[in-house]
Amino acid sequence: MGLKPCPFCGSNDLDGPNLTEYIGDHYAPYWRIDCDNCPCGMEVDGKTDKPVIEAWNERRPKGGG
Repeated sequence: MGLKPCPFCGSNDLDGPNLTEYIGDHYAPYWRIDCDNCPCGMEVDGKTDKPVIEAWNERRPKGGG
């Protein structure tokens, strides 16, 4: 399943999905996707990257576009 372009700037220059397993010194796994062209990004808990990909692809640009 591929990632749709950034819902805010339209860029395909995306970083992720990336698994982050630790926040400081405690285990807290989550998946993150960031746009390298603007400050848009999101993170989702999950055992696989599928939930964050689905959430990213369902996002709508500001204004409902």
